[in-house]
Amino acid sequence: MKSSILSDVQSGRRNLADARRDVQSWACVRSTEVRRAAATIQPRLREAAVTAERQMRESPLAWTGAAVAGGIALGLFGRWLLLGRRRRSPSIVIVA
Repeated sequence: MKSSILSDVQSGRRNLADARRDVQSWACVRSTEVRRAAATIQPRLREAAVTAERQMRESPLAWTGAAVAGGIALGLFGRWLLLGRRRRSPSIVIVA
């Protein structure tokens, strides 16, 4: 009786060790793939950042307009969320 329990425990340890080894090898492969993917994306992100910075310097008025429009849109949306349930909000808002 004791020998069967002992062998079950030992085989459980062996199975656990095998599972741990499998997880470690899987993690090693995945981390290598992630590093490789990050290395391919990094130059494109750097290029996009440089392009955006150049465009900001070339046409700051356009970026200012986009920032103002975004701020107004966020403000209207927040107002709609805050007051929309209490009273009827306008269906059309014209911003000139």
